[in-house]
Amino acid sequence: MTASGETAVTGAVVGTYAATAQSDDTHQTITEVQYTGHPRKTYSYLEHRWSFDLPAGGDATFHLEVSRASNTDGDDFVFEYSTDGATWLSLATVASATEQTYSAALGTLSGAVTVRVTDSNRSWGNLSMDSVSIDWMAFELGDVQPVSPTADFAGTPTAGEYPLVVQFNDLSTGDPTGWSWGFGDGGGATTQNPQHTYTVAGVYTVSLTATNAQGEDTAVKTDYITVTEPGQGGTALHVDAMSVARRKVGPNYLGTCVVTIVNDTGQPVADATVSATYDGPTSGSDSGVTAADGTVTLESVSMKKPTGEWCFEVTSVTHGTLAYVSGDNVVTRACESGSVFSANKELLRDVTLMPNSPNPFNPVTELSFSLPRSMQARLTIYDARGGVAAVLVDGERGAGVHRVIWDARHAPSGVYFSQLVTGDTVLTRKMILLK
Repeated sequence: MTASGETAVTGAVVGTYAATAQSDDTHQTITEVQYTGHPRKTYSYLEHRWSFDLPAGGDATFHLEVSRASNTDGDDFVFEYSTDGATWLSLATVASATEQTYSAALGTLSGAVTVRVTDSNRSWGNLSMDSVSIDWMAFELGDVQPVSPTADFAGTPTAGEYPLVVQFNDLSTGDPTGWSWGFGDGGGATTQNPQHTYTVAGVYTVSLTATNAQGEDTAVKTDYITVTEPGQGGTALHVDAMSVARRKVGPNYLGTCVVTIVNDTGQPVADATVSATYDGPTSGSDSGVTAADGTVTLESVSMKKPTGEWCFEVTSVTHGTLAYVSGDNVVTRACESGSVFSANKELLRDVTLMPNSPNPFNPVTELSFSLPRSMQARLTIYDARGGVAAVLVDGERGAGVHRVIWDARHAPSGVYFSQLVTGDTVLTRKMILLK
C-alpha cells in the first residue's frame, strides 16, 4: 500500500507523495529550514508526514528506499510511524548519501497509519540545511495475495523513416519483475523500457511478455510500427495539433504550447523549426525545433498572478527538405480554453477523447477531449462492472479542447473506463487506478 496523502509540517518540499509510489528514481525531497522563533538560538529542522489506510489483515512490513544529500554534522533523519498521532515507533534511521533500502516488520497493522520523518539533531547553531530524498515508500501486507501481471506497453514514435529509433515503455500492472520484448524484426530485449532501432522498411508487430512470481501475461500490438524508406516520407509538412497550458516556475506562471508537425502522409517530422507568437497575460514570440515524435514545446515570458489566458499562433515552419504548406494546417491558433482554429479559421473537424494522464494513476488523473463545434457532451467514468463511478461533464461545451480532473481518492483500485458521448459519437478509453 502506498501513501494516500501527506502533511507538510515544516521544511522545503519538492515533489509529492505520488513520487514515492514506485522504485523508479523519481524522488520526493524535503530540505531542512531554519528555525527563527528565537533571536539567537537558531537551528535547522524538518518534519513531514504521510498518511496510509491499511486494510485489515495479516502482518505488515514497511519498505523504504531513501538517501540524504549530506551529513556534515551527524544530523540523521529518523522515520517513525503512529496509529494514534501521539505515540511514535521507529522504522529507520537514514545517514547515507547513497540510496539505501530499509525494511521493518511490524506485525499486525491496519487502519489509519501515519509515517513521519524528522531530523535527529536540533542543537543551537546547527544550520546544515540537509535534505532527505524518498524514492519508494510502501507497506506490504501479509494477507494481500500477489497477482500475476497484466501486460501493456507504448512506443514513441510509431512511424517514420529508417533508421527509426523507438522508445518502448512498459505500462504493465501487477508489479512485473521480468520483461521479454519482441520487436517484430527479429530483435528483442529483456529490460523494462528499451530503445530499439528499425533499419528496414516494413510494418512490425510488437509483443511484450511481463512476468512475476505469480505468472505471466503477453500483450501483442499488431502492425504497431510503420517504417518507411528515406525519402518516402512525403514532400510537405503542416501543423497537425497544438495544445496550450500554463506552467508554474517559482512564484511565476508562463504559457506553454506543444506543437505537432507531420508530413503529407501523416508521419511525425523531426528537425522542423516552428515559430509562433503568443498573447494574453504576456505577449511575444518563441521558436523551437521538433523532436523525433514531431513535437516541440514553445513558451511565453513568465509573470506573477497572470489574468486571462495565453494563446499561441504558428507563424512559420521551416525544414531542410520538406516544404511548409500552411493551407494544410489542421490548427494554427490555440488557447488555454481550447479555442482552436485552422488556417482558414475553421473549427476542428473531429470529436476526440485523449488518453488520461497519468495512467495508471493514484488518485488524480486528467482527462481531455476536443469538440469541432459547440455541442452537448457527457463524460462519464464507469467501473469494470459497468457502474457509474463519476460524471465529469454533462451539458453543452464550446468548440476546442476541454480538460477535467477526476479525483478518485474514494474509489477502489481497479480498471475504469472513460466514455465521451456527443450526439452519435461514443468514444471510450481504459484507465487503471492503483492505490
